[in-house]
Amino acid sequence: MTCLIKSNTTLLKRIASRATTSVFGQYQSNYSTSTNNVYYKQQEPISLVGKNALVTGGSRGIGYGIAHELAERGCNVTILSRDETRGKEALGSLPLTHQNQRHGNLVADLSSSNAPKQIDSLLASLKSTTTTDDQQDSSSSSSSSSFDIIVHAAGIAQSSLFMRTNPEETTSIINTNLVSPIYLTRQLIKPMVQSKWGRIIFIGSVVGSMGNKGQTIYGASKMGVVGFSTSLSKEVGSFGITSNVVSPGYTETDMTASIIQSPLASKILEKIPIGRFGHVNDISKTVMFIIESDYLTGQNIHVNGGLFTSP
Repeated sequence: MTCLIKSNTTLLKRIASRATTSVFGQYQSNYSTSTNNVYYKQQEPISLVGKNALVTGGSRGIGYGIAHELAERGCNVTILSRDETRGKEALGSLPLTHQNQRHGNLVADLSSSNAPKQIDSLLASLKSTTTTDDQQDSSSSSSSSSFDIIVHAAGIAQSSLFMRTNPEETTSIINTNLVSPIYLTRQLIKPMVQSKWGRIIFIGSVVGSMGNKGQTIYGASKMGVVGFSTSLSKEVGSFGITSNVVSPGYTETDMTASIIQSPLASKILEKIPIGRFGHVNDISKTVMFIIESDYLTGQNIHVNGGLFTSP
């Protein structure tokens, strides 16, 4: 009886093994197993060659760092800034990694009350130019009329107590940091829906979550973006589009130079567990991670060295 039980047990193990192979065999090329037989999907890195990206505020600081990283990965990058000269300089320094790669530069003042009209005019011009170029030579267009990736990095900071903030400053901050990104997303999202793929990334701020004296309007505008992105992610996720916010802490750019180079810097550093201010590439690497992930959406990702943590 004992021998029979052992024999049957062995037979059952063989049958189970064959069944497992037949059931999971079709997934072998896409999955690997750990020692506890848990299956993990092996995802190929997303190639950005042929992808079109728009980076607002891409002429300097965090925006330029992201634009440069995208270009290095083969993406066609279009910079949008309000300073034409600075935009052209940034454009000229973006790397070209293959012969079909093209970069472009757009000019618009996102802080203006007529920013929507400027955006519509730019997009209409791009569509007209792209159509003409397609009829002549598809490789001659420097900017696409549709984008696979949108990075909203343009921003205006604030350094005034709320009671001293005038209506013009308030409007300018809200327009740049919140209203224009929402409107630009609205005008550019349809091609993403049609292609079933897209990445929308907003550059937020740690100030939106932890607050800071003298930055009431700025903090409100950045948290407004978080609310918009979170809700948007629930509407467009089924179309292969992700929407996320990256919220930097104190990062070394010209926007934060006055703080980082001030006597307050040492006190701020004491509150950062990592013990240093952020670098632009800390943010750009996070943005690349988001772009490469097809499962990360609706999140506000803090990159601040531990200055602020959320549960």
